[in-house]
Amino acid sequence: MSFKAVIFDCFGVLAVKSQAGFTSNQSLLALVERSLRPQFQLAVLSNTSQRQLERLLTQEQLSLFDELVLSAEAGMTKPDERIYWLTTNRLGLLPEDCLFVDDSAVNCAVANRLGMATIVYESLEQFEAELAKLVK
Repeated sequence: MSFKAVIFDCFGVLAVKSQAGFTSNQSLLALVERSLRPQFQLAVLSNTSQRQLERLLTQEQLSLFDELVLSAEAGMTKPDERIYWLTTNRLGLLPEDCLFVDDSAVNCAVANRLGMATIVYESLEQFEAELAKLVK
């Protein structure tokens, strides 16, 4: 499987639940910067707003991503197929050129139906193992 972009959800993936609410997933963001940024276009597709996203991720972390597709600005939410198409269009790619990472199996099923490879995110270790299978 070869893809040109990785599209990440925010809540449950780039930001993980802690006792204080959601905090940035530092380990995943370090992997994104170190291993994925040099090879792939990167996007965030999330049912959130710019303001919420900026509370969770620093400007430096946000700058890792080529596109931010946020439901508050797009006027639609996952699992609406149109928001997935909007994301791939902004990247200039077809769905089959993309890997979609979300903690929701429902959202991943929609992405997969459109032609994207998907990973249902559970943990950094699980993500790395599934990613390794896809990029070999």
